[in-house]
Amino acid sequence: MKAVAQEAPMGCAVACTASLAGLSYKEMRRFYVKGSIKDRTTGFYNKDIVSALAKANIEARGSTARTFGKRKMKPGTIVFITRSKKFPEGHFLLKATRGWMNPWLNLSKKGKPIAGFQNRLPGKAEWVITTKINSNILH
Repeated sequence: MKAVAQEAPMGCAVACTASLAGLSYKEMRRFYVKGSIKDRTTGFYNKDIVSALAKANIEARGSTARTFGKRKMKPGTIVFITRSKKFPEGHFLLKATRGWMNPWLNLSKKGKPIAGFQNRLPGKAEWVITTKINSNILH
């Protein structure tokens, strides 16, 4: 799995789904309704992500973290973490076999967003989107 950096302030969902689908940020953004506007303004919700993934031929289902429960998050799972001081709008990350793909790993620093992998989820999960995808591509 290739880490994809977000290219807009609210584009973390697009970057996570692009990484999952093996597409570029711009290719994946085309699957979102008003993607080039929402990635700069409002961001995306579970239904937006599930719909975009369906267009990329990936079956997905969204739920609250509470409904998801204490089950282990498998590679291919997209998680929205709650709003916090570090993430005032919240943030989407993608579970990979080698940790969490963060589309804006250098958020606290100035400069262009850089994507990368980290060992822990940097906040509390609020929303969980599970996918049905071949785990071989998630390395």
